[in-house]
Amino acid sequence: MNSPLRDHFRNDSREDNLERLNVLIVEEESIALSLKIKLEAMGYAVSVYTSRGETVLQAIAKYYPDIVLIDILLADQLMGMETAAHIQKIYNIPVIFLISHLQESILQQVKAANPDGYLLSPFRDHDLHAAIEMGLHKHAQEYLLRVTKRTLRENEERLDLTVSDLIQPVDDKTTRMIGSQVDLTERKLMELEIEKYREHLEDLVEERTVELEHLNDLLSAEIIERKRTEDQLRRYADEQAALVAVTSAASAFLEPDVLLSKILEVVIAIPNIKADVGWVLVLEEGRSGISHPGPVKGVSQEFVDVERAEPLYNCSICATWLEGTDLTGLPPTNAKLHLEPELLAKAGIQSHIVIPLSVSRRMLGVITLGWRNRRDDILVDRSLLLSIGRQVGLALRNAQLYQSAIKVNHLEAINKITSAAGSTLELDVVLQQVLEKACQTLDAETGAILLITPDAKDLAFAYILPGSLNIQSNRLVPAEQGILGWVVQYRQVARINDINRDPRTYRGLKPIFGPGIDSLICAPLVHRDKFTGIIAIFNKRYGEFNQEDANLLEAVSSISASALDNARLYEDLKQSLLEKERTQAQLVQSEKIAALGRLAASVAHEINNPLQAVQGCLSLLVEELSGPQRPDKMNSYLNIVDKEIERVAGIVHSMRDFARPAPQGTRSTDIISVLEDVLGLAGKQLQHSNISVERSWGVDVPTIQANPNLLKQVFLNMILNAIDAMSGGGALRVSAIMDKIKIKDNPLPQPAIRIEFSDTGPGMAPEAISRLFEPFFTTKEQGSGLGLYICYTIIQSLNGEIEANSTVGLGTTFAILVPINGTKE
Repeated sequence: MNSPLRDHFRNDSREDNLERLNVLIVEEESIALSLKIKLEAMGYAVSVYTSRGETVLQAIAKYYPDIVLIDILLADQLMGMETAAHIQKIYNIPVIFLISHLQESILQQVKAANPDGYLLSPFRDHDLHAAIEMGLHKHAQEYLLRVTKRTLRENEERLDLTVSDLIQPVDDKTTRMIGSQVDLTERKLMELEIEKYREHLEDLVEERTVELEHLNDLLSAEIIERKRTEDQLRRYADEQAALVAVTSAASAFLEPDVLLSKILEVVIAIPNIKADVGWVLVLEEGRSGISHPGPVKGVSQEFVDVERAEPLYNCSICATWLEGTDLTGLPPTNAKLHLEPELLAKAGIQSHIVIPLSVSRRMLGVITLGWRNRRDDILVDRSLLLSIGRQVGLALRNAQLYQSAIKVNHLEAINKITSAAGSTLELDVVLQQVLEKACQTLDAETGAILLITPDAKDLAFAYILPGSLNIQSNRLVPAEQGILGWVVQYRQVARINDINRDPRTYRGLKPIFGPGIDSLICAPLVHRDKFTGIIAIFNKRYGEFNQEDANLLEAVSSISASALDNARLYEDLKQSLLEKERTQAQLVQSEKIAALGRLAASVAHEINNPLQAVQGCLSLLVEELSGPQRPDKMNSYLNIVDKEIERVAGIVHSMRDFARPAPQGTRSTDIISVLEDVLGLAGKQLQHSNISVERSWGVDVPTIQANPNLLKQVFLNMILNAIDAMSGGGALRVSAIMDKIKIKDNPLPQPAIRIEFSDTGPGMAPEAISRLFEPFFTTKEQGSGLGLYICYTIIQSLNGEIEANSTVGLGTTFAILVPINGTKE
């Protein structure tokens, strides 16, 4: 058997070429063959272990190598490390690890094994030579160090007594001179030095611990802040959706009772309100303090007894709620808009709020919402409720103006304009239709809508109705001059029948509107007390613009302002929804890439093996081309290369298909085929994790309309979670059978496919099961908490269900139900 020092001295005498070093390679045959060619070219004698009829230790006894190169992943497991440990212990031969891919878990095990060196694939010539030379040198130096340490310990034991005897007289003399005993032994000094370094290390550890705790606190605070921000954004989105719903309902009706009934339905159903009952009380015009009941929900019409109503400000709840609202002079102290608390309590209404309906700082009525359970507060901002009140107040006022328009023979015109404004939410279409109906009703040549600029200094043309006037649409109109400036300042309708004589005419108006302008009527666009622009109608064909025209245009401007705001809200909502869809798609894609990342280690090894074989065969081809050029040998090498390249291409194609973003839409999808694809994709990972797979497919499982890419993501997530749960190996059972599912709005159970993933892991506690599908909830140290949430979202989009059942100590089963005919298109 070789002495370790023999390696050292043979290494030093290499230049004398007295004897070639013998290298044993323990690796797959194709890779070992490539390494053998390279090492023999460097002057080494090379033996190859192929595991045919002998163990590695038997091969060492047979070839008697000076150094061993060994693959740590023998039989796809970390068996190479165990074999290397036996080699080092029994034969005292240097060992170098061959590693095809390196991840954190393998790196820690490599460090613990303490090899004489390691090489990462691909194995380059200069790296091979350097690793072997350094491995031999390191092994020899470690051996010399062990011998030196053993010799020093023996000498220290022999000299310990002698040194103590020599120092003791000095100690005695020193004691007599200074009156105390002094320990001058080297051991004492070393103990003091060790104690000093121990304290220093403890301080360093404590300091590092404080830093890590601080970083952990910062990370926790960031997560909490992100969650709080998301909650606020979600709440804001809900409130905006509620406001849009109220706005849509408010702009859809002009009959007061119908309008208020629809508004009441919408307000009661707002997610953060969900009131049990509600009713409306409206002040009657011209009758101070007198109200009449409007629509009711959840209570009888007789319950809203106006005779038993009391002044609004007599109620402390309502007074506190309305405090700070700028409502000039109204409601009057005798405005009976609130039912007596005793009446509410008798009806089982434990909590209530009152939303004032106002417009232009004028009270029109109230909406009262009630709950049969105690509600100390509601999850909606006061400002939002007041905005709803102003929105409804504006709608109610528009409805009342509509009724007035009937009296002045403008019912048809108002109806046409309202229909035009409410027929679409596209801004340009709204502007065009409002102007067309207004010009037709007022019998005018043309019109324009101008919107205030962000700095409020100018008015810019938003839409111009085609006509005889040559309007300069690219020009800005000053918002503080002329008739338009007067409308901006006073927010009232203005009409001019002779533009050349009216003192409010801005002399720069004609160059902008053209020389053909003779008369105009314009009204402010004001929505929720916010001025947004002006609607202007030009040149009445017959007669002059009169007060009835002014009244009509005032109604038109209110409707237009509301429609414009709706259109803007619609545009904002569209952008928000698009952004949400993009974010959702990015989230789904990122989780898909994360899932691939969890497969990366096994896939890398699976790809690396055929690449090493290709590399070896190409080296043999080069050798053959420079030598005998035997066709049969070259064809054999080329066949191996072609086969291994096809193997790599298949792996890459499978990964690429899964990684690319899923196309939109659904198509006929075979669930079992999708499951087989995903099991194939995760096969190597399952094999490396020592997990067996049991398949159970029903014979009558049909195809469904779904997106197979999204289903692949769901199924792969289920499999990877099972792999994580069974870290020590186990069994995974995957099944697909027919079942039934209850779909919303359908009283009868519908046929569905039931897919189950059952593992033999440790199981989960009930409190974890109940929160599995919540976003950002995770039981893993490195988990994001989004994987199962995305799976839940995907399955829900198919009108399906996903649930988890787990027993601690026995395992977990995820069950997915997907309807055959009820999936969404």
